[in-house]
Amino acid sequence: MNSIWACEVGGLTASRIVGVKYRTLDNWLRTGLLPETTTPAQGKGTKRGFGIIDLVRARVVARLKVEGVSVRTIRAVLVALGERWGVNDPLLQGGRLVVAGSELFWAFDDATLLNVLTGQLAARPLIILPMGELIAETREALLLACAA
Repeated sequence: MNSIWACEVGGLTASRIVGVKYRTLDNWLRTGLLPETTTPAQGKGTKRGFGIIDLVRARVVARLKVEGVSVRTIRAVLVALGERWGVNDPLLQGGRLVVAGSELFWAFDDATLLNVLTGQLAARPLIILPMGELIAETREALLLACAA
């Protein structure tokens, strides 16, 4: 498979890459916490296809759930990620997504991150998602799964 965009995996492999049980992943999709996958199931008993963006979204949700972030803020994070997909190829984007309470900040360089930290550190707990690393790890796991 020469393009990460053409590579998709099924639900069990996706849940392994994300690090959650399949039932959890399925619940997030059924309840609308995650948007429908790149290739939605065509009815009961059919399989969904999870592409790179689906897996990155799910990994972000999993990380934020572990950190105790509210569903409302998780939804806002997913909207922010969706806005980034349209700007440039997200695999080329580095940066960090900073969650400070219910506010979100993109920090694409260390100076911006320092400004966000200086302004927000005393106000609320911070969660910093290193998006470049998260996307690279997800890409690697997806390529391994598609090569098998």
